Amino acid sequence: MELARREFIVAGGMAAGAMAALGPTAARAADQFIPVAIFDPARPASKAIARAQAGPGTRLVPLKGDSVRFWHAELAGHRGPVSGCTTWADLVVLRGIAAEQGLRLRAEKRRDTLFTWVLG
Repeated sequence: MELARREFIVAGGMAAGAMAALGPTAARAADQFIPVAIFDPARPASKAIARAQAGPGTRLVPLKGDSVRFWHAELAGHRGPVSGCTTWADLVVLRGIAAEQGLRLRAEKRRDTLFTWVLG
């Protein structure tokens, strides 16, 4: 099969575009499985507890604003483990949204006014 010069250039451009698109896609796919630890920045103890509970390589993420918007902005499509140290209200909301993505509550413990938890 012979390709005309124009067809060759078009095919090469399409292949280059596909390869360029693959890089960020692969990176995003890998990010879906990196463990995440959520903390409430308004409560200093929350960050300390979340950091202590998090394993190596875990990304610490502050819970800012509305829990629902936060989840959709930060963790939409996340498939890896998510742990946190938040208020009960935030835990309930995050647990419900995580269930839509197939993540279930694996552990929960009360610490005064905060709750530590793990979704996976």
